[in-house]
Amino acid sequence: KQPQQNPPQASFDPQNLAYVLYTSGSTGTPKGAMLEHAGMMNHMHAMVQALHMDAQSRMVQNAAQTFDISVWQFVVALVCGGQTLIYDKDLVLEPAQLAQRLAQDQATVLEAVPSYLSVLLDNAQPQNGSLWPSLKYLLITGEAVSRSLVQRWLQHCPQVPIVNAYGPTEASDDVTLHFMQQAPATERVPIGKPVANVQMHVLDAQGNPSPIGVPGELCVSGVAVGQGYINDPAKTQAAFGTIDINGQTQRLYRTGDLGRWLPNGTLEYLGRKDYQVKIRGHRIELGEIESHLAALPGIRQVAVVDRADAHGQKYLAAYITAHQEGQTLDAEALKTSLAQTLPGYMVPAFMVQLEQMPLNRSGKIDRKALPDPESLGHTQGREFVAPKTQTEIDLAQIWQQVLGREQIGAADHFFEIGGHSLKATQVVSAVQKQLQVRLELKHVFAHPVLAEMARVIEASGTAAFEEIKPLPQAAYYPISHGQRRLWILDQLEPGLTAYNLPFSYRLEGQIDPQALQKAFEAIIMRHEILRTTFTTIDGEPHQVVHPNLPQGWTFGLQDLSQHQDPQAQAFALAEAEMTAPFDLQKGPLLRTQLLTLAPQKHVMLVTMHHIISDGWSMEVIINDIRQLYEAMLHQRPNPLPPLRIQYKDYAAWQNQQLEGSHLKAQQAYWHTALEGQLPVLE
Repeated sequence: KQPQQNPPQASFDPQNLAYVLYTSGSTGTPKGAMLEHAGMMNHMHAMVQALHMDAQSRMVQNAAQTFDISVWQFVVALVCGGQTLIYDKDLVLEPAQLAQRLAQDQATVLEAVPSYLSVLLDNAQPQNGSLWPSLKYLLITGEAVSRSLVQRWLQHCPQVPIVNAYGPTEASDDVTLHFMQQAPATERVPIGKPVANVQMHVLDAQGNPSPIGVPGELCVSGVAVGQGYINDPAKTQAAFGTIDINGQTQRLYRTGDLGRWLPNGTLEYLGRKDYQVKIRGHRIELGEIESHLAALPGIRQVAVVDRADAHGQKYLAAYITAHQEGQTLDAEALKTSLAQTLPGYMVPAFMVQLEQMPLNRSGKIDRKALPDPESLGHTQGREFVAPKTQTEIDLAQIWQQVLGREQIGAADHFFEIGGHSLKATQVVSAVQKQLQVRLELKHVFAHPVLAEMARVIEASGTAAFEEIKPLPQAAYYPISHGQRRLWILDQLEPGLTAYNLPFSYRLEGQIDPQALQKAFEAIIMRHEILRTTFTTIDGEPHQVVHPNLPQGWTFGLQDLSQHQDPQAQAFALAEAEMTAPFDLQKGPLLRTQLLTLAPQKHVMLVTMHHIISDGWSMEVIINDIRQLYEAMLHQRPNPLPPLRIQYKDYAAWQNQQLEGSHLKAQQAYWHTALEGQLPVLE
């Protein structure tokens, strides 16, 4: 027999924990987010008011209990005397049956992730000419929603507002809402404004508010923010902080999402910070590519990821599904359309069509389960045609080397099987070196099919470029066009640190500082550019190559192991290195420091001026250092062969190639392009 009286009232504080919910662990070890009673109750009341819920409301509980939205789905209708419709996992996994149950149970509020909503609409059958006539609100959460999906929903259910809800697990569910009864004008769907008693912030890398329209990290403060991660103070400290609002200190959660304020006071979600990738020197927001791709006709779902080929070179791969079953999307046409609105480096190398996206337990796209496009072989429906002519065979071998593929056919499209702009330059170089033919970069883009490119090569004749030759020894040498730009900027603002290139490497294990120092000394003697300074002669800048190690260069050694906080001290020293100016005339233009945090933990700081290096050069240096350190450690001779040419030789060759009428034509173009009143960059 059940008790007839109410249980004794429990004593608790609004700041007590209401629940601990573990994140999915998609980016590492799952973390237990601790949420308070006050935050969840605030969310309940905010949603009751926003969705006009009452005793007639029937809220669908369809989220897995490991998903944060399951908490409010269980409780919100009960708070105002309504009903909670609990749907088990088996029903949710059958979209056609779920669509019928929504109509039978007369649900009034439904929440879904965009990936699942798309599938649900595919399986829904109208009741008396309408889908789910009892429904009052649809909430979308968990992923960025596309404009096309909003349009599709409103075509089926024009009477039901669609609400784009945004909220991290570390805060009490949805912290912003955006109501729509018509599709937005832009491709990105705003996430709206904060709910009651919650503040949203867009902060830059220094923690300062970003201006309207300028991207930054989305951060949450107010009653919704939880206490951090259970039994994990380090991760709590990394993601949580405080902020002062009207003289009151509030908890702040840094979401790791990128966003920006729009002029109308709403927020726009731009994607994950960890969805920001760097490919061939370009920082790319994968979410931006996804939004442009999702706007193209015929596409239902999109996911864009970065991958690496057999040589470790990164490329972009896009995965798409079609609106209609059995519909084949033209990959080349999609790339062409993307190229009209995005720069070339943001156009995916692969466009892989899937029948349906793999989903995880939360109904989101499971990016880890997306197939490797290179393993699919010729996925674009093109039959393999063996190369026939000798030029086709030779060119196919070059493509195999550059793209890291075992088989290349005459009908293959360079940019559909992993090619991109950087690899195109490698093909041009290899064709010139191996076939003694001058192939221009524009020909790779204009004739990307192997057989067509082979015909261009056959019609091109012998190479026209002169070989880069070593210069005779001199007191000074010409500088390249890239170096000239940086030299001019330094003349305008001496000591400018914007072109410092700082690199830091975490080294674990036993390190021999003497061997490492000798390796760096050898690398400086190997690459003349690392012992180069700049001077002005008759008003013109020149580079001076010093015969010995640069005066003033030292291999810095600092033992931080006895410091109270070695990690913090290492960060401080790294920041000091980043912001210390270089003197282009005196040098040295390279600084190195080895920081010891513990006997087996070290940090190597390498800072150079951009006038002597770039990101690609650093990869060369690090590969050389690995071999040199190994040799010095075991007292073996230098294993690296001498370099045939140095950067000064390339600079002289470049100046020679771009002199005379060709240079005048280039200058005339830019004088015309930049004449008149230039626009002001706001």
